[in-house]
Amino acid sequence: MRTPQNIGNAVTRGLELEAKLRLTELMPDGPPLDLRANVSRFISHVEGVPGPNNRLDQQPGATANLGLDYRFRGLPLTLGGTVNWTPAYTVQQTDSQIYYQGLKRVFDVYALWRFDPNTQLRLSAANLLHANYDTGSGYVFGSIDQTAETITRTFLSWSARLEIKF
Repeated sequence: MRTPQNIGNAVTRGLELEAKLRLTELMPDGPPLDLRANVSRFISHVEGVPGPNNRLDQQPGATANLGLDYRFRGLPLTLGGTVNWTPAYTVQQTDSQIYYQGLKRVFDVYALWRFDPNTQLRLSAANLLHANYDTGSGYVFGSIDQTAETITRTFLSWSARLEIKF
């Protein structure tokens, strides 16, 4: 049985960059496209755990997101999507235990129809790639190594939402 516990001090650092842009701000005659992006970098070091990869538990080294929205001219319709990326990483949890998480990518899209300023219909599909999610752990007990891998199946999710402001 495993019980999480705080085993010492940690030093953490991070950097997050975010950008949003309406393409028509740069090119007045350009397409009505809104772009958004962010990238985050996470660095940590847990002093009570030998390295390498002795960082905060289940903390990836980085994440990134990219999204865009296209607003049709002459139609009350917006189409958009977002891509999220988290690279694979390994964390040394204790001197004899590691955790692994595989590459994670998520792609979502939506369509939004505005009937009037107070009423809109949103159709969306989340997790279009529905890629399997891979995690694993490893333990060292003297001369015996034990590893376990879990592959979690993910699913595509569809939704339709009518939004009315009162």
